[in-house]
Amino acid sequence: MTKRQRITDLEERIGRLEVHANKDCLLRAIGEDDVLDEKELDGLIAERKAWLRENGEKERMGSGY
Repeated sequence: MTKRQRITDLEERIGRLEVHANKDCLLRAIGEDDVLDEKELDGLIAERKAWLRENGEKERMGSGY
């Protein structure tokens, strides 16, 4: 899975958790047209993983995540 695909997957998971937990994520969505280097992509992935962790994704959505 590429880093772009990973970000898309994380954003989909965030969307599901937002609905389930009735909580908004304030992170900017990343589009296919955004030009980002590897370091920026790594940072975006880390931010999204941290948001999911902080908002209890595993506890709310099950351990499959």
